[in-house]
Parts: sequence; structure tokens; C-alpha cells
Amino acid sequence: MDNLVKQICRYLWQILHFLFSLYEVCQWVRLRIIAFALWSYDLCQTQTKRQQKEHDFLKKCKRQLSKIPKHLNLIIGPDANGEINEELLTRLFTYALYVNIECVSFYDTRSSSSDKNTKAISLGKLKCPNGAWKSKSLDDHRTIWISASNEISNGVNHSNGCIPTALANGCSKTTNGHITTANGSKHENTSLLIYQIQSKDNHSLIADVCRDLFRQRQTDEIKQLLQHRTQLTERIDAELKQKLENLSEPELSIVFSETLCIYGTLPWHTRFTEFQRYPSGKYFDAESFAKILYTYSRCEQRWGK
Repeated sequence: MDNLVKQICRYLWQILHFLFSLYEVCQWVRLRIIAFALWSYDLCQTQTKRQQKEHDFLKKCKRQLSKIPKHLNLIIGPDANGEINEELLTRLFTYALYVNIECVSFYDTRSSSSDKNTKAISLGKLKCPNGAWKSKSLDDHRTIWISASNEISNGVNHSNGCIPTALANGCSKTTNGHITTANGSKHENTSLLIYQIQSKDNHSLIADVCRDLFRQRQTDEIKQLLQHRTQLTERIDAELKQKLENLSEPELSIVFSETLCIYGTLPWHTRFTEFQRYPSGKYFDAESFAKILYTYSRCEQRWGK
């Protein structure tokens, strides 16, 4: 009798597993058909016309948002397909410029993969949109897109990790994102800082900072910090920001993966970050970007109040 029950349960489990796998395949096929239709529609338009349409659409959406992230983070999972490439990131960075996002960081987990077929995104291969924007490399892992009509000479203000034009928007640690104006035209950002996160910028970086503090544990400064946890936290926070070129904490992160996982990305900086997963196989366009911003705009953080 027990063997019969086990056999029935095993068959039911196999049937359930088969139905779920079939559902996943149907869902993937559905997304691919939609993606092909949207891609074909964009292909029928000229690049100038498509960019102007996306610009007008996102500017209209911007006026309806209650807040916009100042720092947008992108996480590309190891299971991301080949469609998550330099072309997609260039398009996404352009969307960020349209809605006045000041900084975008991205971490491609495929860079640490042993699979030779996976191609990680390199910052040096990203091309700035033709026409109104210029690209300026700050170092191997940072670059800035600058408006051709209002070029910035000194790149980044290292005092707080914000771009000089972003300072006019009130880059502050006390707010999550910045508030949009009624017409969406005030304090328009004319530049975008792009930062490529490396594997050593994540858990390894926290370990290095803590290891350095441990080596100095006999000094009076460190002994005093150990007596006050708040001061110790502030010291670690300052050390991490310095090693990350004063990279600010991201308010919103988009995860391109089948599962919602941050893969150890900036564990210290993402304490208050909202994560949204974007499934592979789904076409990413201006409407997709707007939906993510709408969801973030509706998210209210009470900060323990």
C-alpha cells in the first residue's frame, strides 16, 4: 500500500513538473513573439524618428512621476541571454538621460563566468548616441556622457560622487530619488555618469576595508571607534565610498535574470535599494523603462517612521 502511494505521488510530481515546464516554454515563446513584433516595428522606423518618439514619450511620463532615482543600478545575471548586450545598455542609458537620472552603474556577473560562450559587457565598447551627446572617459571603469551643447570640463565632483549639474538638483543623502517638477523642465540634467562595477567592488571590498581596520586595531583611533558603533559604521561607509570613487547609493536596481537575486552587488550600498526583475526574452523599450519608473515612483519608504 505504501509503495502504491509513493508511486502515485511520484507520478503526480512528474506531471506537475511537466506542466510547469510546458508553461515556462509557452511563456518564453509568447515573449519572443512579442519581442520580435516590437523589434520589427522599431526597425521599420528611422533611428532619428524612433529616438524622437522615445524622447517625447519619456518626457511625458516624467511629468507624471512623483520621484525619479538619482542613481540607477543594473544587474545582469549569469543566465542572461545574448540580447543583454552593449546595444541594450546604450539604449537604456539614453532613456536615463531623457528622464534626468544622474548616475547609472552596472554589474555584469557574466564577466566572472568560466563559460567562454558568455560575452560580458565592457564599458569601453559602449557607444554614445550620435548627435546631441559626447562621451568622455574618466578612467577604465567610469565614463560620462555630456551634452554637446553644454560640455563639462572637469567631469565629476569628487566631494559627493555627483556630477556638477546634478548638484543643482540637490543631490542629498536624506532623500530617495529627486522630485520632478510640474512641467518636467526645471533643472534638466545635461550629463550622465556611468560606472562599471567589478567583482572586487562587492563583498571583497567590505572584507578589505574591515581587514585594514583590524590591522590598526591597536591604535587609539580604532579603539575609540570600537566603543561607538555609529562612528565605526560611518568610518566604514567613508572608506567604501572612497574606494568606489564616491559612488552614491542606488535607489533603484533592475535585475536582468530569471530569478530575483543581486549576486552580491554592492551589499553595503544597496541597503535601501528597490529591486525589480526584468525577465529574459522580453523586449526592453521605452515603455518597459517607463513601467519600471512608475513602480518605483509609487514605492514609499517611511524610514522607520
